[in-house]
Amino acid sequence: MNLQKEIIAKFYKQYPDATLKELSSKAGIQITRVFRIMNGYEMKISEYEKIHQLIQKKDLSETLDVHLETYKEYLTELSDQKRYSLIKKYQHHIELRKLTIPLSALPQTNNIEGGFQDAQY
Repeated sequence: MNLQKEIIAKFYKQYPDATLKELSSKAGIQITRVFRIMNGYEMKISEYEKIHQLIQKKDLSETLDVHLETYKEYLTELSDQKRYSLIKKYQHHIELRKLTIPLSALPQTNNIEGGFQDAQY
């Protein structure tokens, strides 16, 4: 199965009752292009990416919903003190992430031996 058929199958698996008009409006692709794609015309990369992003957003949303429901159920079993402790821990992790700079964002220079070293500031 080629990528175009796979992405269309995934879309209709997530949106089984979607019409061409709905696919057009959700993906931001002209309805005439959607009609042609569904009838075998080759999909442009930009169209593939739009539909792929639409599928990923739905997957993430469903995964997040399940995760949050499970977490809520877990929290109801904890004492107030444990819940407060978890909140503080999560807030701490969030603050650390805000302060952290990924290594890929740091400038690097090439040394003589072919490796990389940190740039001097």
